Amino acid sequence: MNNEKPDWVESFCQRHRLPETYALDARDYFQPLLEQLCLLEGDRQQTLIVGINGAQGTGKSTLGDFLVTGVAEQAGLNAVSLSLDDLYLSKAGRERLAGQIHPLLKIRGVPGTHDLHLAELFFDQLFNQDEPSVQVPCFDKSVDDRQNKELWPWVDKPIDLLVLEGWCVGCLQQPDSALDEPLNALEREEDANGAWRKFVNRSLIEYQLKLWSRLDCLVMLQAPNFEQVYEWRSRQEEKLVQRTGTPTELSNADAMQRFISHYERLTRWMLQEMPQRADWVFELDQTQRIVRNHRHG
Repeated sequence: MNNEKPDWVESFCQRHRLPETYALDARDYFQPLLEQLCLLEGDRQQTLIVGINGAQGTGKSTLGDFLVTGVAEQAGLNAVSLSLDDLYLSKAGRERLAGQIHPLLKIRGVPGTHDLHLAELFFDQLFNQDEPSVQVPCFDKSVDDRQNKELWPWVDKPIDLLVLEGWCVGCLQQPDSALDEPLNALEREEDANGAWRKFVNRSLIEYQLKLWSRLDCLVMLQAPNFEQVYEWRSRQEEKLVQRTGTPTELSNADAMQRFISHYERLTRWMLQEMPQRADWVFELDQTQRIVRNHRHG
């Protein structure tokens, strides 16, 4: 493999406080993806949309910024990264959903808790050639609500590359039969009749129609297994507490277990079925290093 790495990668790693191993993996694995995206965009007249899927702690947002920075540095392209988290329903919207469908829908995260109407408006504006710029939605997790629209950033068009990253980006429905039995304590105790998980699964039909169908390329950062995802998320919380000196609502092991249980079903499902169809798959080891990758198409 080429031992050279572009100069901008060094400053990128410094900005994100990343270890040298990230630069090595970027050179060996992410650089070929970056070069392909630059080639693909060169043949297009409209925005290239790349989806990044990965469980919590896999490095989705960092990879998204790497691609946005890279296409700008290497090809002079205008690129933007959007987190699926920024498309959440407002707190009031989720409270209404919780009252109408199931109490667990008050908690943001699973399919069904995002504002697909907002997503469609954003994409419509993105492809509207009469508008010179577009506002990028933002969600403020510190208050568990959508940020005031007046504070959303404006981005000049044309946008050559849009990266959409999120833990369930590209996720397809499970077979109905897979929903019959509860998967964990959360489902057994708080969704005994399956209403929550069935609603989440049905919601994926609309996600596929309105979001995933727009993707030109799907990238997966594949965790070794779900147990590793739990460990990585717990480690993130421990570092946050060490940095701030203040325990969080997830500092308790039971609280963390309940929290991660919301994502267990679909995370396990995606780890099982998505590697066979994603365009690029980067397999991670327990230290979050890439051990191999494969491409489809």
